Amino acid sequence: MIICKTRSLKHYYYKLTSKVAVCNGTWGSEIPERKGQYDINTWHGGGRGYKRLYVQAKDMNPVKLEWYMLDASRYSLMLASSETSLKNTVRISLGHTGPALGGTARNDILINHSRDDLYGTVKKCLGTKAEEKLVLYALTFREGREADDYNIDFDRVVKALGNRFGGKWVPAVRFHYYIAKQMAKTNPRIINASDYPDMQELLYVANYIITDYSSLIWDYSFTYRPCLLYCTDLEYYENKRDFNKPIRTWGFPVCENNDELENAILNFDEEDFKKKMNRHHAENCSFEEGHAAKDVCRIIDSICYGDGSKSEGITYH
Repeated sequence: MIICKTRSLKHYYYKLTSKVAVCNGTWGSEIPERKGQYDINTWHGGGRGYKRLYVQAKDMNPVKLEWYMLDASRYSLMLASSETSLKNTVRISLGHTGPALGGTARNDILINHSRDDLYGTVKKCLGTKAEEKLVLYALTFREGREADDYNIDFDRVVKALGNRFGGKWVPAVRFHYYIAKQMAKTNPRIINASDYPDMQELLYVANYIITDYSSLIWDYSFTYRPCLLYCTDLEYYENKRDFNKPIRTWGFPVCENNDELENAILNFDEEDFKKKMNRHHAENCSFEEGHAAKDVCRIIDSICYGDGSKSEGITYH
């Protein structure tokens, strides 16, 4: 497998010459489609299609929409993490009418919990000690938000976590790559994990997640560890883009200011949260079973080597 940076010369060359191409976002509609090429889109968005996207989004620019939909029309296969995601994201938002594979390859390690070596690897990279607990503040991107809008009080967060769960807590932030450079200068006492190459590895290691509307909440929900939504611009976001289902029905505590965030941490009920996550997975008909990566590899083998038996037993939607 050859990995290419989006819209690099290497990307253009291999997209134009490969028999099978895999991406997790959009290819770039300016690239001509090679006849007979098999395009697999693993899609980076959340499992239940929380946010309105493309044709559903209130704030979608019509020119960008046409560009994205042209790109989406070329996908040979898409991955969907749940029945809700299949409906909202794959079928409606992206208009994909072809086959979809149940499960997302990126979540296999979170479901199988098969990479405990990552605790040492990730913590060493971040510069934290083995016994320290990691609270990760990870955000999605949205236009029109200024840097000072990210006003989370980490001192209160760390103190509340220590009081509720014990131990020493270390805060880290991971910004969406669109704003990572803009937000690079953070508090020196806070680890900036924006450049860490694999988000799922951070989720694997993190003891606690604070986010906003990021699709990572679906991924992280399979760890059953605490996850809070800190949404200081909730009304603005609802009016600008909106959700497929009201945010307070998802099962995650929703906080709109630092007082609510501190209170949610101090009163977090782990058993109740696990029940809500199980219900969340059931209500959205999760497809995640921990073997999506193997399924994708079997499909690629079948296409490249012409042996249909290698993909037998795979269920499509």
